Amino acid sequence: MNLRKTCLLLLILSACAKSESPSLPQPQKSTAQQEWMQEHPFRLSVNPTPTPHHYQVKIDWPEITSRPVFLYRESFLLVGPPNHRSEFHETVHDNQILNYVAVIQGNLQEGDRVFRLQAVIPKDALLSGKMILLDDLRIQAHRLFIENLDLTAFHQSVSIDVDEIESKGGQMVSYPVGAKDCFSGFFRPRFLAPSAGHFLIRAKKASGPLQIMMKGEDGCQDGRMETPSQNGSLWIQIEDAGQFQLSYEMKSGVSGVGMGQEANVPGPVCLKLGSSVTGECEDLLKMETQQK
Repeated sequence: MNLRKTCLLLLILSACAKSESPSLPQPQKSTAQQEWMQEHPFRLSVNPTPTPHHYQVKIDWPEITSRPVFLYRESFLLVGPPNHRSEFHETVHDNQILNYVAVIQGNLQEGDRVFRLQAVIPKDALLSGKMILLDDLRIQAHRLFIENLDLTAFHQSVSIDVDEIESKGGQMVSYPVGAKDCFSGFFRPRFLAPSAGHFLIRAKKASGPLQIMMKGEDGCQDGRMETPSQNGSLWIQIEDAGQFQLSYEMKSGVSGVGMGQEANVPGPVCLKLGSSVTGECEDLLKMETQQK
């Protein structure tokens, strides 16, 4: 009987000792393991440069001293050991898509971590020097640069739809003053000169000076082109025009001899510069809707 009591007492004491023993501390993750568990640590940005058709791609990530980092574009190695870097940037051309692969090298237990990044490079446009249009000019881009521009459209139309215009000076005219086309109607007389075309410029932001003159072609002095052309239309819409200096003129052509037609009335104009709205915008909106 005493033996049974003794065994029972020992079992009870053993159970109490187990219940009162402190729990073992959980292993703490090392700094390298914490870095390893981060969600996509690579950040990519595309930034404009002052140079037309050039942008800067920047990729940065937290400094990971315990793990080698590799960065590739297509199959070209851009960053790798022994260079311990946490940032990469390069200047690239516009209007393209670039694919990058970032690799954090692991070990046999953890393996490598692979991240894919894509850079969409916007499109730029540049108008500079002397230009004579033989066809309609249509520009759709992120940025439009205008540098010392001398553009003559004749009867062609100009359509510009961009996010930003950066002008360092330039002029756009439909017909030069005194322009006549007396020979085009020699065998088949043409009594009405072609239209001066339409200028449509839209941008979210514009800066710098720009001169525009919409003028009809003059009638020919020998009577074959007696009526001057219509001046076309001018529509400019800039959301942020605080740094934009626009000067424009609507000038009628001059009639030729013969029937002696009167000069044209200047065409419709619509200017939406910031919160300022002037001109015949409703008429031009109807015209654009009909053309579509």
